[in-house]
Amino acid sequence: MEKYELNHTKAIVTISTIAGYHPGETITGMTFDNFCRFIQEFEERYYQGDSISWLVKPAKAVYKQECGCPNGGEEVFVLEADYTEYDKGIDIHTWKRNIFNHVEELRQHFKQETVRITFINGVETTILR
Repeated sequence: MEKYELNHTKAIVTISTIAGYHPGETITGMTFDNFCRFIQEFEERYYQGDSISWLVKPAKAVYKQECGCPNGGEEVFVLEADYTEYDKGIDIHTWKRNIFNHVEELRQHFKQETVRITFINGVETTILR
């Protein structure tokens, strides 16, 4: 067994697939399986060279209805991607630019005003092989 201890950068993206709703409405967005298929097809169609591997999780953004939250919260997806020195062929700046480009295209496709991207640097990861 080989063990690699690496410092890496994690990108965390929070995005909704619901375009336009009114505070207090009950809404439903894209299913988890459909969203995952969409992301996979999106990557295959547009990014053969600089593809990003995403970990996708369903979630809810919950905030005050007076601030625009639908009943029961807004369905969102959390996408996570990791960059480590173990990854070869692309530098961290290119990887971050690719994250921004991918997310901007998703933002436009799903007609979102806002998408949150968080980068966390220096996270320790251990890979076992």
